[in-house]
Amino acid sequence: MKTSAVRFTDCIRIFASDPTDESAGYFHSSAARTQISAYCSLEAGIIAAKLVEGGHYYEAITVYSGLARLVMHASYETEEPFIIEIINEVLNQKILPLCKLFFRQFKSEWEEADRDLIRLCLPLTSFPVVHYLVWCARVLESAGLYFFLTNDNTEKEEIASFLLDFIKKEQGVGHLPGDRYAVSLVWPTLALIEFGNKAEALGLVKRSVIWLCDRLEKGWGIARYEANEKEETTTLLGYPFDFIKGTKHRGSYLATVLADLAAFIGDKEFYGDVVNDFEACEIAYTYWQFPDTNAVFTIDTEEVVSYPNIPHHVSIDTFEDSNYSEHVKHEPEAFRITEKVGVRSLVLLSAFLKDRYFPKVWKRIISDGEQLKAKEAASGGKS
Repeated sequence: MKTSAVRFTDCIRIFASDPTDESAGYFHSSAARTQISAYCSLEAGIIAAKLVEGGHYYEAITVYSGLARLVMHASYETEEPFIIEIINEVLNQKILPLCKLFFRQFKSEWEEADRDLIRLCLPLTSFPVVHYLVWCARVLESAGLYFFLTNDNTEKEEIASFLLDFIKKEQGVGHLPGDRYAVSLVWPTLALIEFGNKAEALGLVKRSVIWLCDRLEKGWGIARYEANEKEETTTLLGYPFDFIKGTKHRGSYLATVLADLAAFIGDKEFYGDVVNDFEACEIAYTYWQFPDTNAVFTIDTEEVVSYPNIPHHVSIDTFEDSNYSEHVKHEPEAFRITEKVGVRSLVLLSAFLKDRYFPKVWKRIISDGEQLKAKEAASGGKS
């Protein structure tokens, strides 16, 4: 047991730390890369198998996403083909099937509970008021990840249909407990847009805009990205009580996500309303920008550009002009990892790390899906 515990700790350290840390010596040679990749694959398999055994599919997806991130980083250090083979194997044979399992199990249980997530939450938690919001965000995130990982248009259609139903039935959708959940809105919103449900995508963004503004007008806002669970709960619920100390958080990563989504949807009036509402609430837009280097796979890298308060123009011509905000103007338009394993790699990194979402690649991500759909239609429905 002692040996197993040490290996587990090492595995988590490798997944969670900065792969560029020279003191760690992870990628100093081809042999080291091969050894680390094999070692982490084994450890991830052991951990994920135990999680799956207990029905914890979301957590198993997280473990394999950590492995994929590590191996994707190695692909920037070497052109060895086995690295790409490992990435594709993790994506296609591990993460995608787990996304499908999570989706099928949750959808079945939710429908059996008369499409009422609160009924599913109550037996599993003593604090459903917050956990309900977390689970809403996780379901959105997982469905969005599944949508962009699969190449099966029948599955994509089922996911899009579920998202429409889930958003309609669950009032907590879009009510995020903190900035760490902000990117959970990005991929389901883009999934709806890809399948022609732009009005519903706009409605989802609007719901979250209202939530964020209400939290600032009536409370302390929502917690920052780096906040832990206690701080998220305190920020969300502690403001009415004198004995709970807290401060209003006007800096918002979620606000930046929502403004970018509003701009991308292309409804100029709606975008203007979003920016005006945030200005009325004195919200400061925050953002982290990652270059097309090893930094795109890391956390707390010196290469990241941090935007603490981004000015936004109240009007927009087109999203592609990138003139409505400085962070989009300077955002990379492409990343080398997509040439190796496709744009789904960026979706996975976003869902796993939760502090990046690559807005200038959104159009390509949707375009790839539309081309897949057209190709299947042209072949008579055979993918």
